[in-house]
Amino acid sequence: MDPSTEILSAGSPQDAGLLLQRGEHIDVAICNLCHIGLDQPAGLDLVCSLLEMLGRVPLLVISDQDRLDVILQGFQLGIRGYVTTSLGFGLAMDAIRLVAAGGLFLPGSALNSLMRGQTPSDLPTARSKSDASFPRNGVDSPAVHLTPREQTVLGSLREGKANKLIARELNMRESTVKAHVGNIMKKLGANNRTQAAFLASKRS
Repeated sequence: MDPSTEILSAGSPQDAGLLLQRGEHIDVAICNLCHIGLDQPAGLDLVCSLLEMLGRVPLLVISDQDRLDVILQGFQLGIRGYVTTSLGFGLAMDAIRLVAAGGLFLPGSALNSLMRGQTPSDLPTARSKSDASFPRNGVDSPAVHLTPREQTVLGSLREGKANKLIARELNMRESTVKAHVGNIMKKLGANNRTQAAFLASKRS
C-alpha cells in the first residue's frame, strides 16, 4: 500500500539485532503479538527484549487483543503504538506513519473506554511478568533502597533515555551511568533496563 516503504523482516529478536548491527536505518519497528499476547510471559519477554535492543527506534505492536489493561501495560513498558487486527489496512498504515513520525497510536476501543472513565482497575487484570517470574522485592518490598544518584538515573531510565544522554545531562561518565544502572537492576531484581523502569513504575 506504500511503495516508498521498505520492509525488513526478522523472525526473532536476534534477527532484529543483526539488522541493527548492520546499520540499517529503521524508522519504526513492528512486533506481531497475534499468537502470544502481551499478557503472557512470552509476549512480555519479547517486547522487553525488543525495547531494550531498539533504543530510540519506536516500537509498534500488532495484536488481536483489545483489552484496555493489556494495551496500557504495553505503553507503560514503552511501546509507541498498538494496532488491533480489526483495524483496516489504511488506518493501520496511518498508525505506522504516525508512530514513525514520533506520535502515539491507541486503538479506538481503548480511547472510548478512557473517555467513558473506565480504568484498568475496572477491567480484568492482565497477568504481567511481574506476577510470573519477576522477583517480588522489586515491586512491593520496602527493603529496596536507592541512593539519590540512583534515583535520578532511574528517573531518566523511565523516560527511555540512553546511557550516553543520561551521562551528558547529569555530567557523568558513561561508565559511571552503566554502573548505576547495574546497581539499580540488581536492587530491583530486574534483568534489563526496561524491566527496571517497569518495576519502578509499579512501585510508584
